Amino acid sequence: MIAYADDPAERMPHLALIAQGFDPSRPVPVRIHSECMTGDVFGSRRCDCGEQLDISLKIAAARGGVVVYLRQEGRGIGLINKLKAYNLQDLGLNTAEANTHLGFDVDARQYDCAIFILQDLGIVFQAWNRNRV
Repeated sequence: MIAYADDPAERMPHLALIAQGFDPSRPVPVRIHSECMTGDVFGSRRCDCGEQLDISLKIAAARGGVVVYLRQEGRGIGLINKLKAYNLQDLGLNTAEANTHLGFDVDARQYDCAIFILQDLGIVFQAWNRNRV
């Protein structure tokens, strides 16, 4: 496990979970996972984040991969606001509507730090072009 933060005193750094057998000179299975306290830790039924993380960790362990765990809870709005959004969802709003009702973007996550982490680990990647056949 390697922690990444702009400030060494950061209490909630991003993490790179690196499996044994990791070799950046070969293709590496990578999962970029955004923190979901309710799903990852408490098994919330509102999402499948915990299941996605568990499967990703198993694949990484089996194939020498990496899980990049980004600390951007609730699509980047934080845990307290995510819980407020849950309350709005109970009233009938969907996730996107709840976030915008609270004054946030539908999805405020940032991925620049994930690119930095992958580069720091020596993982060479190419942007995926959806239009390629």
